Amino acid sequence: MFGDHWHAVQRDLLALGFRAKDIGTNLSLDEFASIVLAPPTNSSVFLAVGGWTKEAHLLATQMEQREGLIEVQRRVPRPGVPEEPPVQKQNPRRVDSFDALPLEEFERLRAANYARTPPVPGRVIGPEKRGDP
Repeated sequence: MFGDHWHAVQRDLLALGFRAKDIGTNLSLDEFASIVLAPPTNSSVFLAVGGWTKEAHLLATQMEQREGLIEVQRRVPRPGVPEEPPVQKQNPRRVDSFDALPLEEFERLRAANYARTPPVPGRVIGPEKRGDP
């Protein structure tokens, strides 16, 4: 890694106020290893080894999904969010949702709705014709 990305290592050392000659003297080997092996996402070492931030991974996944290249099977793990989405309770009497509803059930609910209120002129009752114009 040092041979392939030595300039990135030097850049990160300079950003932290150290020079290569400080390794082993003002900068312990443990500290140097921490700089190289656990770099922050905005460091030269991180970018030099091809590191991607979590945001970049999520954006790439979203773009691939939108283009139909992949199908996401589960939620992306993240703190504070349950692994599985909560199951929403469905109200069987609610027909203004986007849930699938069999035609027979829709017709039954429509008829029950119109039975509760008297018909008024101009009110559409159903697909049947009420005479020729």
